[in-house]
Amino acid sequence: FNRMVSVIVRVLQRLGGEFAQSVFQPVGVEVAVGENGPILPLRAEGKDGVKVSIKGSIDRVDIMENENGRYARVVDYKSGGKKFSLTDVYYGINMQMLIYLFALCEGGQGIYQNCSPAGVLYFPSKADVQNLARETTDEAAADAVGGKMAMNGLLLRDMDVLAAMEKELAGQYIPIKEKKSGGYTAEDQMADAREFEKIRRHVRRLIAAMGEDLYHGNVAPNPCDGAGGKTCEYCDYAALCHADRLGQFPGNPEINIADFYALLDKEEKEGAE
Repeated sequence: FNRMVSVIVRVLQRLGGEFAQSVFQPVGVEVAVGENGPILPLRAEGKDGVKVSIKGSIDRVDIMENENGRYARVVDYKSGGKKFSLTDVYYGINMQMLIYLFALCEGGQGIYQNCSPAGVLYFPSKADVQNLARETTDEAAADAVGGKMAMNGLLLRDMDVLAAMEKELAGQYIPIKEKKSGGYTAEDQMADAREFEKIRRHVRRLIAAMGEDLYHGNVAPNPCDGAGGKTCEYCDYAALCHADRLGQFPGNPEINIADFYALLDKEEKEGAE
């Protein structure tokens, strides 16, 4: 119990520090995505007419408004480590946050309407015990704990939007940090508006393809490890799949940023032919 209280306190302190300096503010938690919710489900249709809609619940939605419009980001709390990966997105793994973000931007109602995507972030809600030297200062200790609670994800490559998330862009709260030599760190965790739109179309194509597979009964077990974590760890169908008996199974090959968008361009070109 004491450990749980300690973790909760650290998370609240972290949130308080972030929102004290952020223009983005939380407007909803456990936000329903569905026909009767404030955010309509993301819909896709396959080539043979199979229609799919995705519903669920968003842990937290933050919104910021400036002279260029309204921007929304989706935050997902994770008790364990979780790493966002474009490789996973390409292969259709760990797309939940992006699906919710695109659903919000397309079908948000009331306070959620007319938003552009600002990004998605995993928030580690667990700070592991740190092994620190006795002479470690309070500031250094706080930095060590904060580092373990650093968010990661995919954010809009717009300096006004990023600065609205973290004023100093020091990499304390979001994964983007301004370099002294110029430029920014974590290029693989940024995408411009055009790239977000490519990802949106890719996600919709994957959803449509998954719907077609389900409709036609193509549900054979095909486990794989994602770059962002063990995909089988929390699967409800592990007993049916017998993944535990398969031992090690291959993951998908890593894809760099340039190749990722080149593959999306190739998909769209082939789909148009």
